[in-house]
Amino acid sequence: MLETPDAVLFDLDGTLVDTAGDIAAALNHVLENEHQPLWSLEFLRPWVSRGAPNMLRHAFDLPVDHPRIADLAEQMLGFYRQNICHHSRLFEGMPEVLDSLEKRNIPWGVVTNKATFLAEPLLEELNVATRAACIICGDTLPVKKPEPDPIYLACKQIGAPTAKTWMVGDDLRDIHAGQAAGSRTIAAAYGYLYGESDPTTWGADEIIHAPAEMHAWLT
Repeated sequence: MLETPDAVLFDLDGTLVDTAGDIAAALNHVLENEHQPLWSLEFLRPWVSRGAPNMLRHAFDLPVDHPRIADLAEQMLGFYRQNICHHSRLFEGMPEVLDSLEKRNIPWGVVTNKATFLAEPLLEELNVATRAACIICGDTLPVKKPEPDPIYLACKQIGAPTAKTWMVGDDLRDIHAGQAAGSRTIAAAYGYLYGESDPTTWGADEIIHAPAEMHAWLT
């Protein structure tokens, strides 16, 4: 059982926000331009947290260092930035969780590997950017999750000890980052679980299957 935290940090894609629809549209925009078969949203969802280069590499069956990946990613991210919040929404139950944290004066923030030029506009469109106590993005520091540095910076900005901070995420990188920083960790099993990834093997302090389950630890 988790104790009530001093702060809560959320991963973005697949944890705080369901972004799969807009990312799928961006990938399919590139596939259509290249006369390739489109991906269904259901097929895409597990890939959303893996980043544009990985999705494109898989979609076009290209090796990791193929020179086309950078050009395709530029197309995809350009389209995505222009259409960043047509379908994206906070996950069901997440608005109530954020309200509950704020009523208890528990600051919450975002720690994501998503680039700033995408993460901040998305949060602004969702009207939560100014509510977040910090927004740490994939290019805020020289390193990103699973390194603990983004967690340390988030806790410093919020003014909360890492040991009394929750890190909530749908990827093993989130849990590893939180553990390395000495935070309590919550695996979001409702998120974009990649491949055969099994949250029960991550070593997180707790696993949730819906955001609302966090209410049990907010006293």
